[in-house]
Amino acid sequence: MNNAIQRLFSTSKNKKLGVLSPLDHRGILSLNGLQSYDLLQGICTNDVKRFQADPNRVAMPTAFLDTTGRIFAEVILNKPQTFTTDKRVSMEDELWIDCDKSQIESLEKHIKKYILRKKVDIEDLSDDTRIWSLASIYLNPEVAKLGEYFELEEQKITAEDEGQYGDLGYVDPRLLELGVRFVCPAEEGRFEVDKTEIEVSKNHLTYDKIRTLYGVAEGPELASVLPFTANFDFLNAVHFSKGCYIGQELTARSYHTGIIRKRIVPFVLSTNKVKSIDPHNVSLGYYDSAFTEDLKGKSLTDKDGKNLGKVISNINNVGLAVVSTLKLERDQTTNYKLEGEDCSVLKLQWFTKQHGEYINKVKARDPELLQEQ
Repeated sequence: MNNAIQRLFSTSKNKKLGVLSPLDHRGILSLNGLQSYDLLQGICTNDVKRFQADPNRVAMPTAFLDTTGRIFAEVILNKPQTFTTDKRVSMEDELWIDCDKSQIESLEKHIKKYILRKKVDIEDLSDDTRIWSLASIYLNPEVAKLGEYFELEEQKITAEDEGQYGDLGYVDPRLLELGVRFVCPAEEGRFEVDKTEIEVSKNHLTYDKIRTLYGVAEGPELASVLPFTANFDFLNAVHFSKGCYIGQELTARSYHTGIIRKRIVPFVLSTNKVKSIDPHNVSLGYYDSAFTEDLKGKSLTDKDGKNLGKVISNINNVGLAVVSTLKLERDQTTNYKLEGEDCSVLKLQWFTKQHGEYINKVKARDPELLQEQ
């Protein structure tokens, strides 16, 4: 990759508008070869051929499923670019897979099972690349519009850069609220940041807090979860008319049935510090760092003790749970119990048909992903 330095600064007068987080728990697998697109088209949930149809597309969320239709790994596909003497050009036969590092080895083995005689090479670039996230600490989705609040200075192309990979910067294709994502060389000092406007984090904790508040699960949290349970229809990660792929049968059946009985939703457990919770809004102020209990596997229940769902992960007192959407709509409440303590389920507007009302049917936010009638 070339050695230009990215300069990030805010065009807003607000201080500490965003936080830049290194996503060191994520890595990059490279697929390179004449049949890379054909390979991925048959083993992931999104329509990879849309990269070829749209030269400006650089990122696409998708998932690899097992043969039962459950999630093997969630990923974001990237279309890398290289430099010529005067411009960037997209690599025609190469795609990068942004995935959780704990799953890279197993995902590589999974993909190799289907390469067979296809002309595709696979390489782990995790040691050579680093992934960053720039998100709004005010949880304002408008900040995700690259160039409106944050500007990325153009890289100057030199003769030394020719043939090298260029830095990638793009709005997170799953959800605006997740901000802007960068894929860069792993070297230190990659960014010059005005720290009066952008907070630079030493880890990915703030990023994880933001995605948790918005109900976006990643990596091991999604082990053996169904794509619709993981809200992948809302996160632009499933294409309904691309044709067959591994695990497609159950996904297609759920789509045609039209009813999704379970979804992942965020919740906030009340503590001595956090008592006032608005279920229709998100806030980093909901996190109580004094709460350190692992809630995974614990049950959310209603006032009568009837089960709503189970926790799959938590950071402090905020977490994600797989719950019954039918019960949520029937109960007409956001107030539940977790380990005997008060708990509020956040009703996110980005996957509700009306403010505060959950959708229990398949829905795609991107019209291109809907099945053609």
